[in-house]
Parts: sequence; structure tokens; C-alpha cells
Amino acid sequence: MINETNTRKIEIKTYIIPILIITITFLVVGTLIINDFYRMKKEYYQFAEQLLNYVTVFGIIALVVVYISLIYIIIMNYKKNKHLFAIAFFDILTGLPNLQFMKQYVAKEIANNKQGKKALLLINCSDFKAMNMVYGFDLSDEVIKGLSKKINELKDDNHKPFRFSGDRFGLYVKNYYTKENLISLAEKIYSLFSEPFKNKDAEQYYDLRVGIVEVNATDNVDRIFMDALVALNNVTNDSIYAFFNEEMEQRINRQDMIEREIRNIINDNNASNKLYLEYQPLADIKTNKIVGFEALARLKTDSFGNISPVEFISIAEKKQLIVPLGNMILRMACNYVKTLRQFGYKDVRVAVNVSGIQLLRNDFIDTVLKITRETGIDESNLEIEITESILLDNYEMINRKLKRLREHNIKIALDDFGTGYSSFARLRDLNIDVVKIDRYFISRLSLEDSKNIMTGAIISMAHMLGLQVVAEGVEEEVQREYLLNNNCDIIQGYLFGKPLPQDEALKYLN
Repeated sequence: MINETNTRKIEIKTYIIPILIITITFLVVGTLIINDFYRMKKEYYQFAEQLLNYVTVFGIIALVVVYISLIYIIIMNYKKNKHLFAIAFFDILTGLPNLQFMKQYVAKEIANNKQGKKALLLINCSDFKAMNMVYGFDLSDEVIKGLSKKINELKDDNHKPFRFSGDRFGLYVKNYYTKENLISLAEKIYSLFSEPFKNKDAEQYYDLRVGIVEVNATDNVDRIFMDALVALNNVTNDSIYAFFNEEMEQRINRQDMIEREIRNIINDNNASNKLYLEYQPLADIKTNKIVGFEALARLKTDSFGNISPVEFISIAEKKQLIVPLGNMILRMACNYVKTLRQFGYKDVRVAVNVSGIQLLRNDFIDTVLKITRETGIDESNLEIEITESILLDNYEMINRKLKRLREHNIKIALDDFGTGYSSFARLRDLNIDVVKIDRYFISRLSLEDSKNIMTGAIISMAHMLGLQVVAEGVEEEVQREYLLNNNCDIIQGYLFGKPLPQDEALKYLN
């Protein structure tokens, strides 16, 4: 393990050898000169003695200069190495040991294999990013210093604090007895920050979370820190701490394997056909005629079988893979639109869900139009579905993009309406054609008195705004009757048809 003592030893070994060599050289040369001069003839003895005095004085002066120079070099190099050591192994802002130092420290602790339990606690200030945006980086640095001082109060022979990164700190613990000791320690850490950070510009409360991993003698150091990070990311809203366990590890491994499957699909252009679409019918409630389909992405892998869209779409968004994956899904849906037209179904539309990440990209409109051109479809047969949550931020920019899509005859549907933040006042200005009522409201139709249900009012107000209404999740006849009596336009759900593979959907249409 690298430390300051080892650094000093290296410096001494580096510079003591040259000093000894120079000293021995002068002694040897001086001795030879004396011997030579004493062999000279008597008439030169006086001259030799005088010359010897000069040489001796010169030698002493030279030695002094050399020693002073070497001492100066050693001191300067020591200061430089000490500075470099501090930069390499200590956090500049807080003065605490950094992650690199702690990795070596923990590795040494494991190698010593001393008795006594060991654990690593990872501490995160979860609202630190918002603090940066609101108050700026200078104030955030003050907050970090305040955090480090409080955490450093826990330092003793069995607790070693360090700074992990950014707004994350760590505490290495040894010689505890049970998990309850670690829980008490996590609660103590939380209580240290019950008082807000205050200065003349702000008053900020801390929101701390603690991930805990118990260290075994066979553990890999990198794995220990990674497990602590996993535990931290799994702290729930109703708790302040979480212990790492095998279930978390399995979940991480699953996510990693699904991510690799998605990457392979994108890189190989889905050569294995693991990604495919199913199509759920949209039916006119009055005529029972199919007027469209919603394209639903499906993923089937050799390792996990069928994977829920909620799961793999979420992973794709987290890993910045949703854009190429979403474009692939859109192209597959457009190819089905083309197939429908080839079979004579020119008025049937296909709806495709679009991620907010896709919609926010500058090239989104151009990408959609490029795909429609390359697949050769009529753009009026394509419908783009967006969710209410997309509209929370960047409303004006998104609304302009929706307007451009509608100018190309592409229909826009607002999905899961009623569960988010949209209001009818906003719907009036939003560039959409369709409102899809969330299945929550539809499920209430079979449980409550129809007089107390607001679904009918939603349908009526949407019609007043000139919007078409689709009811999602219709599974019972009583629900269909209510929607029919309240003039809903289209229904979607298992009562009329479940999601079907492409060929079966075509047969169902026939």
C-alpha cells in the first residue's frame, strides 16, 4: 500500500547513495594526492604542502556545496512528492481520503484477514443536483465541506470516512457485532444532518440515503464498492438505508444481460428477430369495425424468455439506447402499415408509442419523415402516441414538433389521459387529435354507480375540443355499454381483441 512513510523511504534510498559515492570519491582522490606529493623530491615539498592545503580547502568547500545542494533537492522533492501524494489519494475540497486511497486501504484490510466484522457504508445526498441548479456550484461546495465535517466526526479506530465522489461519501467500519449496529450507525448518520445547512444566501435540508455492504475476506475490492453503490441505488422512499443482497445482484445481472440483448438487436438490425411487434385492435364502438391497431413492442430472449415492455423500455432509456430502438420499432410499424395497404386496408391506422427522449431530439421530425418515405406509406395511416409526463417540461418546444407532424397528416394521440398533469385548458392549445382515457377510469365503470363516474364528462369535454376519444382497457360488457351511451368513439381492450402477432392481426382484420 502506498503511503507517506513508503514515499520517504524511497526518497532516502534515492539520494543517500549519490552522497556516499561523492564522499568516498573525494576521500580516495585526496589520499592518492597526499601519497603522490610525499613521494616528491624534497625541493618540491614546500610547494606540495601548499598545493595540498589549497586542494583540501577546495575539497571541503566542494563537499559543503554538494551536501547543501543535495539537501535542497531532497527537501524540494519531498514537498513535491507530498503534494502529489495528497492530490492522488486525498480529496482537495474536503481533505478526506479519496476512492483510490480507500481501495488500497480496504484491500490491505482484507489481506490482513484480522478477526472482526467489516462493512462499507455509502452515503448519498440525493437532492444535491437540484441544489447545484438552484444555488450554484460555490454554495454547493460549501455544503460538501459541511457534509464532510459532520461525517468526519465519526472518525475513530473503527470508522474511517472518505469521499467517494461528487455528493457521495463513504464510511469503512470494522469490529462491529451485528447488522443492528450498522443500522444504528446509518440512523446516527441521518440524525447528524437533521439540521439544515445555513448561510446568508440559503437554508438547505439534507436528504441522505445509505447503502450498506458487509465485507467478506474473499471479496474483490472493486466488487465491494460496486455492491455498496447497488445497495445505495436500491434504497426505497420509505427508508434511509438498504443492505446489499443477492436479489439486488441478480436484478443488476438481469438488467446487464437485457442491455446486451438490446445492443445486439440494434447492432445486428434485429437479425435474430428477438424484437417484434404485436398489434391490439382499435374498434369503432358503434359499428365494431376495426379502425386501427396499437403497435406494442415485445422482446423475447434465450435467457429470460418474454420480457415485459415496461422492463426493457426502461432499461433502454437508462442506457441511452431508446433512440435507435425506438426508430427500429417505428420502422417495423410502418412496414406493417405498408402491408395493410397492400391488402386493401387503406383507412386502417397504426399507433406507435414514442419515448420522450426521442421526441426531445432535434432530428426527431426528420427521422420520422425519413422512415415514412423509405417505407412508402401514406403518413395519414400513422399515429404517434405520447404520454402526459413528456409535456411537463419543454411544453412549447414539444407542441411545435407535434404541429409539424400534424402538418404531414400524422395523427397525434395523448396516451393515459387523466393520470398525469394535463388539464382541459392545456388540451385546447395542444396539437393532438386523440385522447386515450387511462384504463383506471375504465375499470371504475364496473365498480361504481354510473352517476358518480366522471368518465362521461371527460368524453364530453374532449368532444367539445374536437378530439377523438379512445377508451383503453375495456374488458367487460358493462364498460362497453357505458362508453357507448356516453358517445365514446373507439374502444381498445380484451373485450374486443388482445394484442396479436402481425399475421394473426391481419387475419383478425379479415
